[in-house]
Amino acid sequence: HNGMRDAGEEGVEGAKVLAIDIEGDKVSYATTDKDGRYMIDYLGKNTYYLQFDIPPGFKMTSANRGIDDTLDSDADGSNGMNTTKWYNILPGEHLENVDAGIVAGALPVVWSDVWAENRGSWNYVEWTTQSEWNLSHYEIERSVENTVDFISMARVEGGENTFISQTHHFDDYALETAGIYYYRIKQVDYNGDYEYSKIVSVQVKEQQNADKALSLYPNPVVSQLTASLYNPSTDGQIDYKIYDASGRLVLEKEKVAWRLVSNSLKFDIKVDQLEAGVYSIHVLKNDNRYIQKLIVIK
Repeated sequence: HNGMRDAGEEGVEGAKVLAIDIEGDKVSYATTDKDGRYMIDYLGKNTYYLQFDIPPGFKMTSANRGIDDTLDSDADGSNGMNTTKWYNILPGEHLENVDAGIVAGALPVVWSDVWAENRGSWNYVEWTTQSEWNLSHYEIERSVENTVDFISMARVEGGENTFISQTHHFDDYALETAGIYYYRIKQVDYNGDYEYSKIVSVQVKEQQNADKALSLYPNPVVSQLTASLYNPSTDGQIDYKIYDASGRLVLEKEKVAWRLVSNSLKFDIKVDQLEAGVYSIHVLKNDNRYIQKLIVIK
């Protein structure tokens, strides 16, 4: 698992190793013996890379993990899945120790947790892993009102191989209707294999019609805007919270000073401290929540 061949680890028999030239032609191949060794002979002067077709039940480890080239893996994916970098071969040259590290039954991802919650106008989905190995990408899948009709909503690319805990998230702004939204995370490795996380659900309730009840002017805004809340009732206080595109709370204020103008409660919001971007503003009055998209420009 550490990308190095440790003492006592045996070679793997039956892996096919292909030599592919600069034209993309598979010019020769060999199959590893019981010690995991192979030899591809009689290659002409040219530039080649190697591709390893590994037996079922095995997965690649990470490449170039050590300073001893005789012990680490050279299959770094430079030319696609399970491939090496380019090598220039000259007549009579013998190139040693072009190796691939593989491990039996390695799980690309060890899940820690998956959870989700509604944040007003969008659903927030977060997943945490203990380790990520040979990971190509994640796909976030969603189904509404059942756990059968899942569709892919987004893709998150994998990073470096790591045994350090990683946290990822997805913001689903495409909420079509009230109801129960189900999410699952599909992890896909570089071999094309995949597995799913557990399924989590989020209850989305009917929202107030923010387009009619809450308006912002100007929007886009540079430094200050005026919010107009159509709500003739003067009872209760007004609070607001502003979230950035990642769902992080960046600005909030309680007991806003407002003025009543033609059945609308108007109040000013300074956003000059916010960076340019897309935000979501939540205005709360009594038990009602009003949500609008806010665009800040500089």
